[in-house]
Amino acid sequence: MTRSEQVAEELAAFERFRATHRILLGCLVRPQSPPEPDLAVTTAVGEIGIELTELVPGAFQRSVESAQDRTLRRAEELFTARGGPPTWVTLYWRHGAGPRRPDPELASWIAHEILGNLPPTSGHVIMDSAEPGAFPMDHPLIARVDIHRFADEAVSGWSSPRHWWPGMVGPSVLQSCIDSKNPKRALYVCSYSSAWLLITAVEAPSSGVMLKPSVFEHEFRSSFDRVFLAAYADSKVGELCVRPTS
Repeated sequence: MTRSEQVAEELAAFERFRATHRILLGCLVRPQSPPEPDLAVTTAVGEIGIELTELVPGAFQRSVESAQDRTLRRAEELFTARGGPPTWVTLYWRHGAGPRRPDPELASWIAHEILGNLPPTSGHVIMDSAEPGAFPMDHPLIARVDIHRFADEAVSGWSSPRHWWPGMVGPSVLQSCIDSKNPKRALYVCSYSSAWLLITAVEAPSSGVMLKPSVFEHEFRSSFDRVFLAAYADSKVGELCVRPTS
């Protein structure tokens, strides 16, 4: 990820948080470079430093899903570049399988196979070796591909559905996340009227975060003046109770 992409993600995470929590609305926010906090927010009473971090459940699964999605997006791009018409594709990865990183060769193979098995307009083709009458799908990573074409359809839609499995998160996991950021407060060169930590629970296609009820009752140790947690999948966005680190 480039620095500009990282800054864009940080700004998007903060904007979503303040719009949801209804805090610091209308205040000027600007990105910063290390060792300063990620963002600085100008308020009427001073400048607030905002440090951002992610709580990532199932980090390995998330990396696999990211590689799958980027491979499929590349396949769609190649399909279109090779003259493929507007087509709706649903690709099912085999359970526990998938590229560990974006795979250009696999993307090219997917585009080639779909181009070679296109249904007629308003038609539907299934590629699945386990289903009688379907086109064969003989690949160790892919279980099935559904291909649809619709009359008068002007756009394509390629997707890879998954089941969603939440991970339960309690105070100990959050304290570890806070501990990983606590040392940064002492590294700031500029002075701030307050320093905040914003923890965003990452939402992946098949994993998210469900918070244990004790999370917002627990007292956490932090070098930051205020700590906020945004777990959108669990519809919980709020401030954690903190006491200063000794």
